[in-house]
Amino acid sequence: MRPPLRSGRLFGLAYRWHGPEGEPLLVLAGLLGDSRRLRRLGRDLSTQGPVLLVDPLGGGDSEVPHDPAAYRWDAQVDRLERLLDALGLGAVDVLGLSLGGMWAQQLHLRAPHRLRRAVLAASCVHATPRLRALLSNLRAQVQAGLPPLELARWLIGLLFSPPFLDRPGAVALLESMLLDTEAPPAGLLGQIDAILAHDARGRLGGLRARVIGGALDWLLPPGDQMRLQQEVGGAPIHLLPESGHCLWIEQPAAFAAAVAEALASWPRSQSS
Repeated sequence: MRPPLRSGRLFGLAYRWHGPEGEPLLVLAGLLGDSRRLRRLGRDLSTQGPVLLVDPLGGGDSEVPHDPAAYRWDAQVDRLERLLDALGLGAVDVLGLSLGGMWAQQLHLRAPHRLRRAVLAASCVHATPRLRALLSNLRAQVQAGLPPLELARWLIGLLFSPPFLDRPGAVALLESMLLDTEAPPAGLLGQIDAILAHDARGRLGGLRARVIGGALDWLLPPGDQMRLQQEVGGAPIHLLPESGHCLWIEQPAAFAAAVAEALASWPRSQSS
């Protein structure tokens, strides 16, 4: 029997449940993301069934290893598999957000029997030269000890669309949110290195996946996400207009509806 629904931390990974007991949708947060910031998303998605939110290694309430080897994808997938085993879960549906979408791809590469269906949001199949340049710049700023407020301001321009940032009070709210996000330098550097090491090109055959993105995503432009969609051979990419990279924050209701629609494209009985 599966343990009762609860929140906690196992094998270094923090998790939180939303909704009733049952087979959950596993939500893997992205860079600078965590389950506390995704409470609205968890509530919206839980109207369709239970949701299990997992913080990325190095962020949120998850462990922050100082050993770079802990952030290798084989080690991260091993942690995730052990967490699923401890919670009595076998094959799961997965929603991966940005870095979390890469984690989902790596789960498919190393343990394809664990991933039933996937929705990959604002993600990519590999770190392009453009993305590598941006992240190398971010990595250098973290190592140089850039003040948190200045780092937050730099990130806001990458993560959110101009229409969203033009809303009254949006920039101040996002600055406060990012400053309140638990992102120790060791964890942020480990997450960046994981993204830089991600490359699933030519290896995603058999993955049942849909891709959702923001039409105004500057960090991972639609072209990057379209290449991911081509790799998984799924339906046409679902782009939310007027949304940047963090579309689950900019358009939460529309994003939750797009996720539900994507999962509904494969009846659960046909996806095992």
